[in-house]
Amino acid sequence: MRAAVLTGLVGAGWMVVGVLLYWAYRRRQQLPLRQTVKVVTPEPLGVEEVEYQSVLVVFESGTFSEEAVSTATRLAGGRRRGIHVFAIVTVPTNLPLDAPLEDAEAEANSMIEQSKLIGGLRVTGHIERVRPGQEARAIIVEARSIKAAAVVMPLRYRNGKPLYGRTLQTVLAKRPTRVIVAAHPSEQQPVVA
Repeated sequence: MRAAVLTGLVGAGWMVVGVLLYWAYRRRQQLPLRQTVKVVTPEPLGVEEVEYQSVLVVFESGTFSEEAVSTATRLAGGRRRGIHVFAIVTVPTNLPLDAPLEDAEAEANSMIEQSKLIGGLRVTGHIERVRPGQEARAIIVEARSIKAAAVVMPLRYRNGKPLYGRTLQTVLAKRPTRVIVAAHPSEQQPVVA
């Protein structure tokens, strides 16, 4: 019985402390004690999520990334903006530029088709044959020729560490437009440059 009385007194004490804190807070904020006051929220600024008119997605051999295509789809937004896949086939210098490279071209076509499955009918694409070291130049020329508002490139990894290859570094340095580096979600979030 004595414990019940003690518990009741402690509870009543906490209630008094709560009421006093409430009164002090309302007084400090210059609010009436018995009236509900609605806070006026500021008007929204009218800022909408950015949508790009056209997005260029770049894949070199062995770099297909669903994350890159998904990123491009989000950037193109709900208004069905264009997404163009630029699949690069690097032709060794000991072969003519038009040499038959069935495996590399099949891989490039596969990347384009997989992108169409992810992005839908608004995805187009083509294969570009280049010499080693000319990949970045081809990407910059393509971005400017189609007036791409953004370029999305996948980030490669080796042993869990990101590799900023020469092509990616050159495109980031020349920056023909906004360049977005899409990382695999388990590794890292997309980086905007």
